[in-house]
Amino acid sequence: MEEASRQLTVCNSCRYCEGFCDVWDAMERRKDFSYGDLIHLSNLCHDCRDCYYACPFIPPHELMINIPKVLGDVRELSYEKFVFPKVMIRVMRRSGLAYFLLTTLIFIISLYYVFLLHGLSAFYETSLTMEELFPYPVFFVAEYSLYIYVFLLWLIQGRSYWKEVSNGRKVNMKAIGRAILDVFAHKDFRGGGAGCNYPSENGSFLRLFAHASVMFGFIIDWVTILFYPFANVAVISIYLIGSVLIFAGAGLLLLMRFKADSKLNSKSISSAFTAMMFCTGASGIIFIALITRPEWIIFFLLRDSLIAALFITAPFSKFLHPVYRFASLILNRYEEINQRL
Repeated sequence: MEEASRQLTVCNSCRYCEGFCDVWDAMERRKDFSYGDLIHLSNLCHDCRDCYYACPFIPPHELMINIPKVLGDVRELSYEKFVFPKVMIRVMRRSGLAYFLLTTLIFIISLYYVFLLHGLSAFYETSLTMEELFPYPVFFVAEYSLYIYVFLLWLIQGRSYWKEVSNGRKVNMKAIGRAILDVFAHKDFRGGGAGCNYPSENGSFLRLFAHASVMFGFIIDWVTILFYPFANVAVISIYLIGSVLIFAGAGLLLLMRFKADSKLNSKSISSAFTAMMFCTGASGIIFIALITRPEWIIFFLLRDSLIAALFITAPFSKFLHPVYRFASLILNRYEEINQRL
């Protein structure tokens, strides 16, 4: 935290990167940086890395400025700081292993459930419908129980986060509206206007496209699943579009992560969440492709297991980042509005 404060103080004196993203405007509104300010700025940062390649003080310069990395480190600390319950910090630090074990366990249980009800032939011979596989009441209870669980924990964690970063400010509806537009427009993935310098020094909009693809694909599939069981071709087609978007976006993000400059990565940066999204998209595509064959059941169960594992671990993994980033976008818009007044 001390190193983050030092580097941001240098940046606030320089102002060479002004206008690159919201971090620089929010930084200018502060003369010094409290613990909450550092957490706020770290989650307001979208890791576009434009500032690093524009900076004249990056290593080996004696000032050793590396804003993407130091804010990434603070961001990782913020995920752990507001975990509830605290014992789940251990799960967060091993999110990749948690994803794998939980997905495997849920998948095995669901396979056993189908075997008990319909026998072994259900997986290769019998053509079951979705309603026969999981009656709507069963699916409904499982689905909405997960939503309520995640919402309540995110609400607790988000409230703690806001209390830390807001310095007593109240939530403003106008700021919320503008923050929502920022999220959907991916405003801070544009850098200084030429896109992100990620994964290389050359600016591009690939990361904006990839992140938007995953986000909108997830929203499409989440809305479509509300129409379970898929009774018509239109719903299935929309579901497929969402799966393709998740698969393509997550695959591109993983490829860029592999090519990105490692010295700009935070200490505990992990691709586990992105890899899980990639597997979720892939299993959805395969499930739809095999929907006229008995084998669709296996990939349907695998996809549901992946999604269930994502939601169960959501409050203890990188899936927290939408909550904290949205809160910081709200605070940033709140400050903008009041500054103008």
